[in-house]
Amino acid sequence: MTYYNPAIYNYANLHREDQATVKVMYDIFRDLENMEDYYKCEQGTPLMVRMFSETAIEVLAEVEERIMNNITEFIVSTIDKYDHDVDEIDTTDYLFGMEHNSNDPI
Repeated sequence: MTYYNPAIYNYANLHREDQATVKVMYDIFRDLENMEDYYKCEQGTPLMVRMFSETAIEVLAEVEERIMNNITEFIVSTIDKYDHDVDEIDTTDYLFGMEHNSNDPI
C-alpha cells in the first residue's frame, strides 16, 4: 500500500456523507474481526478441523487487511476530489475522528 499522510487523509476531514460510507466499511471490518473468535479451536479438536480453522483465520486476516486498505484508499480518493483544502490534523490515524477513537459520536 502506498503511504498517505494521515494528517490530511483521515476520517475527520471527510464530509458527513463520506464519513457514513467509511463507517459502513469499518463496521464490516469489525464484523470480520469478531469472526476470528468463531474459528478458534478448543484443545483436543480434531486435526482436520484445526487445519480448516487456521486457514479460515488466515483468510479472514487477509480480507481484513484488504478492507482497511480499501477504507484508506476511499478516504484518500474522496478528499482528493474535494474542491477545497482540508486542515491538517495532528494524527497518525486514518480513522481519526471515528467514535472508537474519540468521545465525539459520529
